[in-house]
Amino acid sequence: MDTKLVENVPIVVLNWNGWDDSIRCIESIYAAEENALIWLVDNASKEDKSADLKSLFPKLRLVLYDKNYGWAVGNNKTIKIAADECLEFIYLINNDCLVEKGFLSRSLLAMDENTAAIGSHILSYDSQHVIFDGSYALPNTKPADSTEVKTTGRVNGAGMLVAIKAFYKVGEFDARYFCYSEETEWCERACKIAGFAIKVNLGSIVRHRNEGSNISENALYYQTRNCFVKTSVRYPYIPDLVDLFFNKVNDYIKQGKEQKVSAILCGLQDGLAGNFGFRTSHKVNAFIKWQCYLYSSGLMRFVIRSFYRARTKFM
Repeated sequence: MDTKLVENVPIVVLNWNGWDDSIRCIESIYAAEENALIWLVDNASKEDKSADLKSLFPKLRLVLYDKNYGWAVGNNKTIKIAADECLEFIYLINNDCLVEKGFLSRSLLAMDENTAAIGSHILSYDSQHVIFDGSYALPNTKPADSTEVKTTGRVNGAGMLVAIKAFYKVGEFDARYFCYSEETEWCERACKIAGFAIKVNLGSIVRHRNEGSNISENALYYQTRNCFVKTSVRYPYIPDLVDLFFNKVNDYIKQGKEQKVSAILCGLQDGLAGNFGFRTSHKVNAFIKWQCYLYSSGLMRFVIRSFYRARTKFM
């Protein structure tokens, strides 16, 4: 594949109130791929600084949305724009990332007709540790000096090259997730239903600050709640999820981490109720609070698990 294709592959920097991060990200992209085609996509940030970015980066294309669509729908809408313009590939990157030379061109060279997406090798912001290399690494794992392209079951959405034709065969990112887990579920559909390969290119380096836009433990909320999304490839078993998250809550209570407790309980509350998409709840109802309080009792744990086991049968 001709590396000149870099000029025809939009690199989508999705922004929401993170203008400084976006500037650093765009600077690193131009330094790594000087002919890069960059689209700054803003999900209705509170303050519009798009004109400032345009003055800094005259070649930048701005795509401004009317509300915060989250990672899933923000990227779905942008991929549709690329498809309407008959583009073949699109690269999605979180704005709290920096990239290294060849991050896009190397992945383009590894793309083929049977591959739906190629994920980048995601490192910590300081490049000292691996976050994702085809699987999520243990803390303090040192990066390997490798340019291997390996077949995996998923990518990390902080940096991923997507084949647009494959995207439409697989289907869009599930809007219910809003953010977190949507790229993983999409990869599962690509492999299990559409029969595509998913790969990770260890020579495509992206450095991620990780949850750079996290406010009020939103990341923990979404990571909790999104476990309850039922899809064609995911069938959540509610009793085990309740076990997992009530145990986490009890640990955070002991540590005095009230905001984390609230985030998980709100996530549980909305996940169990099927309230997905953008987070609107920040208060926990008494029913969930009492269940969590009673959960430390062996008898009540059995009762609560039995209650959710019965509910699962009818879902």
